[in-house]
Amino acid sequence: MDLVQRGSRWLGVLAVAAAGCSSPRPPIRFGSLAIEGRSFTYAHGVQSFHLANGLIVALSPDPRANLVGVDVRYLIGAADDPPGKSGLAHLAEHMTFEHREQPDGPTLHDLLTASALSHNADTNWDATHYHELALADRLDDLLAVELTRMTAGCAGLDQATFERERGVVLQELAQRGDAGLVDTILGDLFGVHHRYARGLGGRDVASLTLADVCSFIAAHYAPNRAILVVTGRMDPDAVHRAVGAQFGAVTRRSIAAHPAIRPPVLTGRVTEHQADTDDAAAVVLFPAAPWGSPEAFDDALVDSLLAGRLEGLDRDQPWITGIETGVLGGRRAGARFFAVSVDDPARLDEAVGEVFRAARDIPGDDPDLALGTIAARWRSQLFDRFESVAERGTRCADYLQFTRHNRFHLRELAELQSIDLDRLRQRAARLTRSGSHVVRILPAHHQTHTVRAQLRSATLAIDAPVWQTAVDPAEAERPLALPAEPRPVGVSELRLTNGLRVLMASDFTQPVFEARVVFPIGDFNVGPGRADLADAAAELLTHDFARGYTIQEYATIDWVMRLGARMSAEVDESTTFAVRGTSTFADWHLWRLHWLLENGTYPYVEVTQANEAAARRALHPSFRRSWWRALREAVYGREHPYARATDRAGPPDVDGDDLEAFREAHYRASGATLILVGKFDPGAMRRTVTELFGAWSAEPPPPPQPIPAMHPAAGPTWIAHTDPDAAQVRITLVFAATSPRMPARGARTVVAEMVRSRLDQVRTRLGASYGIQTSYQWSEAGDIVYIDGYVDADRAGEVLGRMQADLEGLRAGDDAFAADFVRARRTTLGRALAAPMMSSTVADHLEVAVSHHLPLDAAAALPGAIAQTTLAAARDVIAADLRPERMVVLLSGRPAATAAALQAAGVTRFQTVEDGAAHRR
Repeated sequence: MDLVQRGSRWLGVLAVAAAGCSSPRPPIRFGSLAIEGRSFTYAHGVQSFHLANGLIVALSPDPRANLVGVDVRYLIGAADDPPGKSGLAHLAEHMTFEHREQPDGPTLHDLLTASALSHNADTNWDATHYHELALADRLDDLLAVELTRMTAGCAGLDQATFERERGVVLQELAQRGDAGLVDTILGDLFGVHHRYARGLGGRDVASLTLADVCSFIAAHYAPNRAILVVTGRMDPDAVHRAVGAQFGAVTRRSIAAHPAIRPPVLTGRVTEHQADTDDAAAVVLFPAAPWGSPEAFDDALVDSLLAGRLEGLDRDQPWITGIETGVLGGRRAGARFFAVSVDDPARLDEAVGEVFRAARDIPGDDPDLALGTIAARWRSQLFDRFESVAERGTRCADYLQFTRHNRFHLRELAELQSIDLDRLRQRAARLTRSGSHVVRILPAHHQTHTVRAQLRSATLAIDAPVWQTAVDPAEAERPLALPAEPRPVGVSELRLTNGLRVLMASDFTQPVFEARVVFPIGDFNVGPGRADLADAAAELLTHDFARGYTIQEYATIDWVMRLGARMSAEVDESTTFAVRGTSTFADWHLWRLHWLLENGTYPYVEVTQANEAAARRALHPSFRRSWWRALREAVYGREHPYARATDRAGPPDVDGDDLEAFREAHYRASGATLILVGKFDPGAMRRTVTELFGAWSAEPPPPPQPIPAMHPAAGPTWIAHTDPDAAQVRITLVFAATSPRMPARGARTVVAEMVRSRLDQVRTRLGASYGIQTSYQWSEAGDIVYIDGYVDADRAGEVLGRMQADLEGLRAGDDAFAADFVRARRTTLGRALAAPMMSSTVADHLEVAVSHHLPLDAAAALPGAIAQTTLAAARDVIAADLRPERMVVLLSGRPAATAAALQAAGVTRFQTVEDGAAHRR
C-alpha cells in the first residue's frame, strides 16, 4: 500500500504566510530527512464463517499479546423494545449476567470476575454487545460463559435479583444525567412515537417486570441473532473446532421480527428548547447514511471538512464559544449534527448561517491538504483499533453487522488512498437548509430530573445475597507462583550531549508509532499563581505556518501534514507533548513533534479567545470547581498549591509574550525525556533524534519549585457539598497515605482491590449505585487512596454506613480478611501480567516511570511484587493508609439528601460548602 500523497497548490498557504510576520525562532531544520515514497503490506488476518444455526463467527489471532478477547453481539437493541417498555433491552443486558446454575452458585458475572481481567456490556439502538478480556489461558472459560448466556434463558433469575438489578440500571441512568434534551431532539427529528425518540436508557425501567425480561431474552437471544468474535493469542484451528462443536449445537432460533426503522425526513424546520447549559447553542442536523455504506464513508469525509471549517471559525470569532459534531440515533438511520455554542443567544441565527456558509464551500478550491490530513488520521485510527485486542472485537462486529463484505477496514484503507472528489461534492450538495433540522438551545438552570421519582419507587430496601469464589485462606501465607514471563519489552537508552534523555522501544510489529517529550514542569511546580500559565503554554502552542519559508520548505511541510499524525499535549505534574501515527513514517512524525516544540507559536487570536473563554467561564458558578476545591483543601491544606489551583476556570489573562517566555525557560533538553515506541530502525532513529534535538541548548531550565507535603486536617473530616441539580449523592472518601510508595507497591495494589471488592457490594448487594471506584493516586505532595461513586440519594446514609463498616473490618482484620486478600492478590496479579504489546501501553508505562522517577522496568516488576505480597504487608499498608484521622469524606448533592445521609451515618459535626462558601455545623 503506497502511503505517499502527491500534489499541492501553494497560493493559499503563501497568502497566509504573507499575512504573518517574521519570528525570532531558529530556522526550520529537517536534518537528513527527505520526502520519499514508502510502501508496506498489511492484512487484517480475520477469518470469518457462518455456522449452520446462523451464528456469525470471526477469529482474529494475534500472537504478540498474552491476551484473548471474546465479544458476542446480539443484533437486538433499544429499537427492539416493545411499545411501553422502553429500556427493556438494556435491563435484559444487565440480567443476563445474573444467570446461576445453582441457587447458591456463582452468576455469570461472578464467573467472569474470577476469570477475566475486564468485562462489560453496552446496549445501543441496534445491538447489545458483550465483551471480555483475559489472559490467553482463560479462553475456554470465557467461551463457556457466553455459551451459557446464549442458552440459559431465564434460568436462575429470581425476583430479588431482578429488583436489585433494576435498581442498578436506574442508578446508571441517574449517574448519566437526564438525557431529556437528546430525547426531545430525537422526537423533533423522527416523531415522538419513533423508537429512537424514547432514548437509549428508556423511560419505563421502573415499571418493567421479570416476566418482561424473560420474554425478551427468549425472543431474541439465539445464534441466528448473534455475532461471536475471538481475538488475541490462540490456535485458530482449535478455536474454530471448539466453537463449531459447542455453539453449533445450539438449535433454538429467534423468529421475532425487527421493527422497521424509518429514517428522518428533514424539511428545514426550526425548534427551540431549554437545557441546563452555560451557553446557548445552535444545532444543525442532517440525515446520516447507514453505517459502513459508501455514502457513509463520503459523508464522514464531508463532515470532517465541515468540522474543520467550523473549528476555524471558533478560532477566529470570539462570539463562538465551542464546536461539537457527532451522530444522534442508531447506525441504520441516524442524523449527523453540528453544534455551535455562542456567548449571546441573539447570535444563534448567525451561527446557523455560518454552518450553511461553510457547507456550501465544501470541498473548497484546494481540498488536497485537508483531505490528505483527514485520510491519514483516519488510517491511523483504523490501525489503532485493530491493533488492540480489547477493541478489535467490537470493530469486527461492526463490519459483520452492517456490511456485506469481508474486507473489514481494508476497504476503508483503500478508499482513503484515492478519494473521489466528485462523489464528495455530490454528498456535500445535500447539506442544504431545506434538507436539515435546526434546534435552538437556550440556557435554563436547575432542570427537573425525571429519573429521581423512578429511583424512589424502585430501589428502596434491596439487600441481595452476594456470592464469592471459595478460596483456601491458608493461601494467604505463601507467595504466588509466577507463570512464564511474557516477552520483555526491550528499551534502549540514549543521552544526548545537551542532556536530553532518549528511551527507545523498537521491537514492535504494530503499524503504529508514538513519540512523547516529557518536560519536568507542570501545574504546581511553576511557582505561586502560575499553574494556569503552564496549561496555557502547552495547550495554545501551535505549528507556525505563517513565518517566511521557502517554496521547498512549504512543500515539505504540506507533505508532512498530509501524513496525518495526531498531536496532543497534557499538563499535570509534568508537561507531555505527544505525536501518534503510522510507523511507516515514524521519523517524519517525530520531525513534526520537533517542529512544534522548536518553531511553534502562540497566535494572537487564539490567545485572546482563550482569555475571553476563561473570563466567560469564571462568570458561571461551577459546582464541580467548588467540590474539587473543598476536597483538596481538606486533603492537602488550604494554602497548598494543589488547593489554590482549583479555582481556575481556564487559561489566565496572559499574552503571547508570557507564554513565549515560559516556553523558552522550561521546554529545554536538559532534564527532558523523549520516548519513542513502535516499529522503526533503531540506528536510523538515533541519527534522526540527534540531528533534530541535538542542536537544542544544553542550558538547564530554572529548577522547579518544590511541592510542599500535604497537611491534612486532623480528622476524620466530614463535608457536605451543595449541588442543587444532583439526582444522586456523590460519596468521596480520600485517605492521605503514608506507606512507602515503591517498597509497598505490590501490597498497595492488593489493598486497593480488597477495598474495591468490598465496596462493590454497594452495587451487587444493595443495588444503590452503578459502581464505586477505588485507586491510589500519586503526587509530589504525597499519595492518596481515592474512593468515589454516585449512590441513591434516599439510601446514601445506609451506603455510607456500610462503607464505613467495610473499612473498619479491613482495619480490624475481620473473619473475611484472609479470604479477601487471597482473591484480591489473584485478581491484581492477573491484571499486572497482561501484556497487550501496544505502542500506547508501553509509552504509558515509560511516561509514568519518567514522571514519577521510577525504574524503567517498574511495570514489568509489578507482578513479582504482587506475587510476593504477604498478609502482614497488606495489614501494614491498611494501618498506614486507611487511618480514620487522615480521612476526608465529602458528600455532594441536594442539601436535604446530604444532611440526611450524614445524620443516618451518625455524623453530627460537618462542614457545608455552597458555591465556594464554607460553613460549619
